[in-house]
Amino acid sequence: MIHNILLVAMREFRQITGMRSFWLTLLILPIALAIGPIATKLMGSDKVQRVMLINPEGREAIAIRARLDGDRQRRILTALSRYAQRYDLDRADPAALWAQHDRLYDDAEVTAFVKAGGMPAALATMKRAATPETPAFDPPEPDFTIVPTPPAIAKADPAALDRMLKPLIQPGEFGDKKAKPLDYAVYIPRGFGTSTTAARLWSSEQPAANFVQPLQSVLTLRVRAAYLRSTGLSPTKPARRPRWYRRSPSRRRHRAAVANGCWCVRSCRCSAPTFC
Repeated sequence: MIHNILLVAMREFRQITGMRSFWLTLLILPIALAIGPIATKLMGSDKVQRVMLINPEGREAIAIRARLDGDRQRRILTALSRYAQRYDLDRADPAALWAQHDRLYDDAEVTAFVKAGGMPAALATMKRAATPETPAFDPPEPDFTIVPTPPAIAKADPAALDRMLKPLIQPGEFGDKKAKPLDYAVYIPRGFGTSTTAARLWSSEQPAANFVQPLQSVLTLRVRAAYLRSTGLSPTKPARRPRWYRRSPSRRRHRAAVANGCWCVRSCRCSAPTFC
């Protein structure tokens, strides 16, 4: 039985190795593996996207700029963490943020990283543990750059923005082949969050998630803060506990009843159904 299986296997092997396509595949595969990463890097969307923020009041533009810069600093911190882990540089400062690997850094940690000196300070610390064979750190390229808003556009009527922005977003259609196109233009109206006028977004192609999500996050927070202020609440301070809410003996009896498998007790003043 084994002899017959070996005979069939040898026959299939000779048949496959006798085909030209087999040898061509063996030659092409290493070349494709070598060219693939290079082609991906050249054809990928690694260009720095140009963003214009049109905001008469300027508050939302500052917040959007800060959010985009914070996301870039988070990418730098993550890249530094991988760099330190790969080349065993954690011993330079085991308590540093970049020495804590395989995690997502929150906004407070990114702010602390920037206040501590950011990438230059981290590289200076890592240098104490680096060897002559340690390669230089290659920081990630920025995703966005904020371009200045021309005064004519900043003061323009919102109804005229479509006409004024189209030559900047698609300059090739207007005869300017050498001009760099504007990737995004964002208009935040005066009184955003309290007025009914919506923000607008123009783009040269399908908007990317790494831009839409930060933009949406900042504008949502602005709308939420405006709503809380309109109701008399502070958007930064938590709401005060009502006077009627206090830890009374009935609350303790309620927790004891729940611990014993009951939904509530009849003497409890909470809104749960009295199943006991």
